[in-house]
Amino acid sequence: MRHQLIYTLFIVFVLTCIILITSILSTYGNLKYWNKKLHFNSLLTLGMHPHLKLGTVNLTDGVYTYNLNINEFWTEFPYLQSYQCSLKLTPHGQYEKMTTLPLLILAIKSHPAFSTRRAMLRQTWATEREVNGYWVKPIFLTAQADNPRQMELMKSESRKFGDILQWNFTESHHNLSLKERCFLEWLEYQIPWVEFIFKGDDDEYVNPYAVVKYIKEHGSSPVTLHGYLRPHSAVMRHTKYRISENLYPFHLFPDFLSGGGFLFPGHSVKKLYDASKKIPVFPLDDVYFGFLALAANLTFRHDERFHVYGLAYNVCRYQQALVVHGIGPERMMKIYNEVQKAKIRGSRVDQKSEPLFSVILHSGTSYGSLTTPVRPVASLEEEGSPPDLREPLAAPLDTTVGPFAPQFITPIIPKVEIIYHEKRQPSSGFQYWGK
Repeated sequence: MRHQLIYTLFIVFVLTCIILITSILSTYGNLKYWNKKLHFNSLLTLGMHPHLKLGTVNLTDGVYTYNLNINEFWTEFPYLQSYQCSLKLTPHGQYEKMTTLPLLILAIKSHPAFSTRRAMLRQTWATEREVNGYWVKPIFLTAQADNPRQMELMKSESRKFGDILQWNFTESHHNLSLKERCFLEWLEYQIPWVEFIFKGDDDEYVNPYAVVKYIKEHGSSPVTLHGYLRPHSAVMRHTKYRISENLYPFHLFPDFLSGGGFLFPGHSVKKLYDASKKIPVFPLDDVYFGFLALAANLTFRHDERFHVYGLAYNVCRYQQALVVHGIGPERMMKIYNEVQKAKIRGSRVDQKSEPLFSVILHSGTSYGSLTTPVRPVASLEEEGSPPDLREPLAAPLDTTVGPFAPQFITPIIPKVEIIYHEKRQPSSGFQYWGK
């Protein structure tokens, strides 16, 4: 009898515990769900991050109308919409208002793992300095990585160089759009006096001197963004750039600048930042910036010198380029040094003379019934622009080509090479070979 009572009490105790635990878990689950829902609704109501209210945002560029369904963005990319920008590392130096020079920021998107790239850029074009009347400040835009060693290295770089701006979201392809939004927020609140911002990647050659020259020539409009324009690009439904039809049912994007490198004025930052509060964060960073520009009623200027798809190396073309995408650390130093040497030579000869050129004719030359091997048979040096090579050359040929008198020589011209001398006397060293 006693054993039966103990057994019964034990069974009752176990069942009571099971019921109690089930009740607690159920209550916790409901509380968690409702707290999440209430938090979500409170954020929408109070206008905190996210700033968006559920519904549709309609944007038009005069050609097409784009409807962005905020509900779908919350469904597919809730983190992009809800993230509140939180900094882990901030830069220091003369981005603060410590100089009378206008400030140009070189904002370089980088992953914590790419320390070698950052080190090479700091040795070449990404150095804080004065460039032709502008104070240039490089800043690396980064987020978090899962590797603790990489994160420690970022802290060390920040202490040593003061050029790291890091947020606490995780690095990923879609989260690059958060770098756009959070960087605009940082610019708006920390350095609203910035004159111009260049945005690029850490695998690029950037020419700060060419960028400053470009700003002086084309940067007068406070509402114009500059870069390689992608007009109404087709939407991809596959690859890592895929966008679902539920999120974006249209087949074309609005105009946007390629994310490989573009330039925008400081006066546009507030407009862009205000627009970021009204439209959802698109999961492709360059397209997202295009939507921001459209919402802010800004314009674009296309320029081919933004070489966002790369450029075959030629020292003279790299002198003119604003940015060249796809340059790794192993090539960066060589390219930078050669361009700098060419620039120094060019500045020296600027003080000597006007541009000169040489025309060298390579041909088989007929001496009556004889023909010489292919070799230079004429060399002319004139001032000014090259002659029209479709016209016969009026100057006499060099008599050193053979024992025959010039009047008996008939030049045949299958190939012409023009040597451009960058503002130098013929005896100087630097030459540009035009093809």
